[in-house]
Amino acid sequence: MKSHEAFWEKLKMHNIGGEKEMKSEKSKAKIGIIAFVFLLASLAFAGSASAKTIYVPTDYPTIQEAIDAASSGDTVFVYNGTYYEDGGVSISKNNITLQGEDANTTIIHGMWTAEKVVYVTGDYVNVSDFTVAGSTANGYGIYVTGDNCIITDNNIIDGRYGIYLYDSDNSTVAHNNASERGYGIYLYSSSNCVLDNNIANSNDWDGIYLSSSSNCVLKNNIANSNVDCGIYLEYSSNCVLKNNIANSNFWWSGIFLESSSNCVLKNNIANSNRRGISLFSSSNCVLDNNIANSNDYDGIRLYSSSGCNITANIVDSNKYGISLESTSTNNNITENNITNNEYGMYLDYSGDNEIYHNNFINNNKQAYDHHGFNKWDKGPVIGGNYWSDHVCHGNPSNGTEPYTKIDTDAGAVDHYPFEDPDGWVTPPPPLPDLVISPDNISFSPESPYEGEIVKINATVHNIGTKNASNITVRFFDGANPIGSDQVIGFIAVGEQETASITWTGAAGTHVITVKVDPENEIEESCETNNEASKSITVKEQITEIEVKTDKETYSPGDTMNVKICIKNLGQARDVRFGCWLTIPKLGYATVLAYTPMTLPADYDACFGRPIPIGDWGASGFAGIWGVGLFEPDTGEVIDCDIATWNYKPGVTEQKKMPAEITKEITKEIKSVKLPA
Repeated sequence: MKSHEAFWEKLKMHNIGGEKEMKSEKSKAKIGIIAFVFLLASLAFAGSASAKTIYVPTDYPTIQEAIDAASSGDTVFVYNGTYYEDGGVSISKNNITLQGEDANTTIIHGMWTAEKVVYVTGDYVNVSDFTVAGSTANGYGIYVTGDNCIITDNNIIDGRYGIYLYDSDNSTVAHNNASERGYGIYLYSSSNCVLDNNIANSNDWDGIYLSSSSNCVLKNNIANSNVDCGIYLEYSSNCVLKNNIANSNFWWSGIFLESSSNCVLKNNIANSNRRGISLFSSSNCVLDNNIANSNDYDGIRLYSSSGCNITANIVDSNKYGISLESTSTNNNITENNITNNEYGMYLDYSGDNEIYHNNFINNNKQAYDHHGFNKWDKGPVIGGNYWSDHVCHGNPSNGTEPYTKIDTDAGAVDHYPFEDPDGWVTPPPPLPDLVISPDNISFSPESPYEGEIVKINATVHNIGTKNASNITVRFFDGANPIGSDQVIGFIAVGEQETASITWTGAAGTHVITVKVDPENEIEESCETNNEASKSITVKEQITEIEVKTDKETYSPGDTMNVKICIKNLGQARDVRFGCWLTIPKLGYATVLAYTPMTLPADYDACFGRPIPIGDWGASGFAGIWGVGLFEPDTGEVIDCDIATWNYKPGVTEQKKMPAEITKEITKEIKSVKLPA
C-alpha cells in the first residue's frame, strides 16, 4: 500500500492540477467551436453575397419581374398560386433557377396569349415544380433553346407541344407529366440529352419525339395511349432507350425508329399497340430483352433495316412475332422467345440474316421465309432453333432430323434443331455458393459494455450445388481485422455452419463485417454474396462514487450521517477505494481507507456512516469528506467526490488547542466501518 502522504499528494494533484488541465482543455474546445461557428457564418455571408433567392409574390408580384431582377446564380422561388403572365415567362440569363413551391398548386398561366408559356434561351437554367398552362392552341408549354438546362417535375397542360427542346444540348428532362397535348415531349437537333421518368400519355401525335437528336438517353419513361407512337426517333443516332413503357398506342408503334442508327433498345415494354417496336431504314441497332406482346400486327418489325442484333426479346400473341421486310439484311436474331403468334417469324424480300437459338413455341405458323436466302442454323456445333412442333434428339441434333416446316420458296431449313427449349444454354457446373447476410451475424452479449468480451457468431450457408471445404471466415471491426482467420472445415449442400470469434470494443457504434472466402480461393457459382455487415453499440463503462452528509452544519451532541454510494455500470472490475477527512483550519488530514475492492457487474450500492459530534472546541471550522475510486495498479483516478460540512460550537464550549480537537475527532471516526 502506498503511504498516506503519497496518496494525499496524488489526490491534491488530481483535484487542483487536473482541474486546471480540464478547464484549459474545455477552454480550448470552446474557442474552437466559436471559431468554427464564425467560419460558417462567414461562408454563409459570402454565399449570400454572390447568389440570392428572390420570392414571388413577396419580393415581386410577377414571375417575369423577379426573373428580370435576378442575376446569374440566383433562384426565383414562387409560392403556391396562379400567376397570369401575359405573353408568358422568358428566361434569357444564364444560370437561373425557377422553382415552384408545388407542381400541382403553383401555376404559370400564359393567358392563352403566350406562344411559349416558359421560354428558356439561357444556358444552365433549371425549371421545376410548376403546372404550365394557357399557351396558344398551337403553342408550347416549356420551350428551351439553351444548353445544359434541367426541366423537372412539371405538369404541362394546354398547347400543341408540352416540352420542346430546340438546339438544346446536354439538357435533362425528368419527372414531368406532358400528356394530352399534340406532342408530349419533342426534341429537335438536341443532342446528349437525358429524358428520365417522364409521363407522356394520350397525346394526339407522339408521346416522345426526337428528330436529328443524337447521343440521347431515354429511360424509365411512360408513353401510353398516344394516337401515333409512344416514342418516335428519326434521324437520330447513338441513342439509348431502356426501361420505357409504350403500350396501347393507336396508329403506328409503341417505339418507332426511322433513319436512325447505332441505337440500343433494352428492357422496354411495348404491348397492345398497332406494332410493338418498329425500325424503318435504320441500321446497326441492338434490341435486347424487350417485351412486345399482343400488338395488332408485329411484335418487332424491321423494314429496310440492316446490321441489327435482335436478342433475348419476348414476343407473344402478335400477328407477326418478328418480321423482316423490304431488304432487311445482315441481321442476327438469337435467343428470342417467339410464342403464340399467328406467324412466329415473317421474312419477305430480306436475306442474309442469321436466325438461331430462338424458341418457336405454339405459333400458328412457326416461320415464313420468301424472296430471300437466310440461315436458320449456325452449323452442327452451335445449332439452330427449338421448334415446339418438331421432335428431334440432341441439343443440337446431329443433322438427321432437320426442321423443314418453314413456309419458304427459298429452301429454308433448320438443319440442326434443338430437342429442348433453351437447349443451347449450357448447364452451369456444380459449384458451391457460400452466402452470409446481416441476419446471419449475432453478438453475445448483444449490448456489451466497453472492455466486455463479446462473442461474434457468423453462420455461413451453402446454397450451391456442390459441397465446400476449408472455408476461411475473416472478421473486421470497420477496416481493422479482428483476431486471426477462422476456418470452417466443411459445409454440405443446403447446410450451414457457424464460425465464432471473441472481441472487445471501445464505447461507441462499430460496424462488424464478416467476409467468407475473402481471397476467393473457392470457385463459387456466385461471388457477390460472401460479405455482410452488422452494427453493434458498445456502452460506456460507468464507474462512479459519491459522498454526502445529511446536514451542512453540526453542533455537539449531533450525529453526522455520512453516505457513500458506489455505482459500476458495466462489467466487474478491480479498484482501490479511498476515503479521507480533512479539516484545513486545524491542519488535520487523515486517510481512513485505501483498500482494494472488486466491484461486481452492474453494481449500485450505498453505505451509511453515523459519526457522533463531540465537544470540538469553542471555535467553528469546516470539514471535508473525500472519497475516490482508483486503478489498482497505477493509482489513476477513476472517479472522486467531496462533501463539505461545518462545525458550530455550543455557547459553553471551552477553547481547545487544534491537537486536542483532532485527537477527539480521530477517536470518534477511527472505528467507522467502510466498504470492504
